[in-house]
Amino acid sequence: ILKCKRNLHSVLILFTRTATHAIFIQIIVSMVDAYFYGNKWTFPILNILLYNTAGGGDELYGIEPTSYYIKNILLNWNYIGVFGIISLP
Repeated sequence: ILKCKRNLHSVLILFTRTATHAIFIQIIVSMVDAYFYGNKWTFPILNILLYNTAGGGDELYGIEPTSYYIKNILLNWNYIGVFGIISLP
């Protein structure tokens, strides 16, 4: 049980450090974007996500059937794509 608690503690520390670094990087990126876009708060990644999910941006590129994505993975990733599909739970 002691080893399990150590592993959980290590995972929590890793998660905390990762989240801290991600927040720090996002603050820097937001400051640069605000400078160049001229707005006080600009989040281009969020704008892209909202446009593609709620704004109808998915129709810009079309919607493909599942077989298209499977063929694309097999053509572009060869055996790595096959191993990735096999490794799914």
